[in-house]
Amino acid sequence: MMPGVAAQPLTRRQVRPGWVPRDAIAFLDFVNGRYFAGSAQRAIATLLGGGFDAAYITADGMQITTDNLPTADGALFNDFEAGLSAGMTIVFEFSQTTNSAFSNSHFLISFEDMPEAWILQVERVNLNRNTPNDDFYVADFGDLDFSDHVAEALASGTNRLAVTLGRDLGGGTWQCAVSINGSTSLTADVAYSAADGFATNGLSVVRIGGRFDAWPDGYIRSITLYPAQDPAYLPALTQEWSLDFINEVYTLNGSAVILADIINKPERVGASGLEILDNDADGIVSVIGDFLAVLTLGNWTLSLEYEELTSSGRTVLLSINDSDFSVGLDLERHGVERGLDIGVEDFGDGFRHVEDTSTAHGPGVHKIAITRLDARLSMSVDGNAVAGDDSSAFAISTAAFATLGGYLGESSQNRCFIRKITLTAPVANSLLPSLSAL
Repeated sequence: MMPGVAAQPLTRRQVRPGWVPRDAIAFLDFVNGRYFAGSAQRAIATLLGGGFDAAYITADGMQITTDNLPTADGALFNDFEAGLSAGMTIVFEFSQTTNSAFSNSHFLISFEDMPEAWILQVERVNLNRNTPNDDFYVADFGDLDFSDHVAEALASGTNRLAVTLGRDLGGGTWQCAVSINGSTSLTADVAYSAADGFATNGLSVVRIGGRFDAWPDGYIRSITLYPAQDPAYLPALTQEWSLDFINEVYTLNGSAVILADIINKPERVGASGLEILDNDADGIVSVIGDFLAVLTLGNWTLSLEYEELTSSGRTVLLSINDSDFSVGLDLERHGVERGLDIGVEDFGDGFRHVEDTSTAHGPGVHKIAITRLDARLSMSVDGNAVAGDDSSAFAISTAAFATLGGYLGESSQNRCFIRKITLTAPVANSLLPSLSAL
């Protein structure tokens, strides 16, 4: 361990930066040059060693070449070592300039002892060299050996993979799981923890991005380390949606998606955004496909920008529900009787409610940022201070429907235009005002 970089608890002078993802233990943001490990922001030179060359970090991320084969060092090594014992989830964001499905395998991370009696590795590999395809392979020297197959080779652009290693299920069973770009998690159970294989020799090295090979057309954009997550939540960690109805640009992890695969009435989009009809039996718009799937997980940060047209009545912006409205989330601008406040509530095995009462939200453009977790509901409106409710904890993942403009099976409420929606993995509450600022 390098002197002076051991993990330390936060002090008053050592505040957790707002750009660190919520609940993250470590975060390497190569694109923006920001690095956090051992409970503190640190210089990258203290976190990567071995064959590391900082010259290969650019605005595109960190490139893995034969001249840059880094290993974890200092506080980052300590965080990974602790993760092997406690269980951990690692999210990799990476890009490639070409489709490299026929190229050699690329290690995203490899945990090793010396001499090599035990290895635990996460690898991007083409298991069928005869056709373009991508597989993400997770294996160790024991019983763990599984892959998540992506039917078509990953195109150029940004991709995200989340892998859970050693999640303790109790009863002598530990779980591993993987999700790529929002895919349903593939899981595998073994009868030993992620740390057990290193019990004899100890963890000697954590290789980042490659063992001995280069990834010349690929860049690691970021690496985020979390406590071990439920497999149901991995798809949310691997998706970043941007729906810009004003400019008609729709992306998932930076790659274009088709609007008709996201909502059931794409023809409602015009120059002012996605139109919600006024108190109309056919006025609501249903969310469908992969965007619906991630919304119903209920483990995300969402921002929604809309144009309010009225000073009376209710404007329902988003409703997530099951068929009998026993589980879900509702976001709306209330009527005059409630001061034209904007409020969000979620419900299931508990109930939580958050409201922005700072001003009447009348006609004009407003922007709302919400973080919804099982443990907490938080909201900021138009850049205002965050309000939150952590009075109870529950999931909404049994919800199956999401609608814009009204409630499932009912007429729409007030006419309005939804201008933009973004959805990401949960962020720190301190970032919500910047996400809701106009």
